[in-house]
Amino acid sequence: MYCKHCGKEIAGDSKFCNHCGKSQGNEETTNIIEPAKRFYTSNKKLVSYTLFFILCAIVVYIWYSNLPSNKIVGEWQREVRGGTDIEIFKSDGTWESITKFPGDHRDYRTNGTWEMFKGKTLVKTFWSNDEGRYLSDTYEVINISSDELVFKHKNENRERHFQRKQ
Repeated sequence: MYCKHCGKEIAGDSKFCNHCGKSQGNEETTNIIEPAKRFYTSNKKLVSYTLFFILCAIVVYIWYSNLPSNKIVGEWQREVRGGTDIEIFKSDGTWESITKFPGDHRDYRTNGTWEMFKGKTLVKTFWSNDEGRYLSDTYEVINISSDELVFKHKNENRERHFQRKQ
């Protein structure tokens, strides 16, 4: 028998030519390559979508963690007038200020809420027992890094430098 496509001699019961590889007849053949191709294509899309989702999540995490309002959360301290001033900014929007002086047996504490605006304005609100009303202080944030917080009061010209408490 001869191949219908290339004309070379092949065995009489051959379904495919062993020279050109083409089918020799009316018999039905199954294409085993097509399902594998579909499987590869669908998995390729799944992998692409998964990688895209993971990349988006990483970008959002980095962006969110670098917001000034998230960087300020934590305990900060500075030396002041021979004592220690500690500012604690909590993620729930509350804060506490503790001033400790050596030899003094009591701490001076203030607490309230805090909020950041446009990454540069820190507003601390607290209850004043002396005057019986809420007070609000506004600060310009000069710098927030992983280990330093610098801000100044809206009415004062001096900067307050805090180090992250270890």
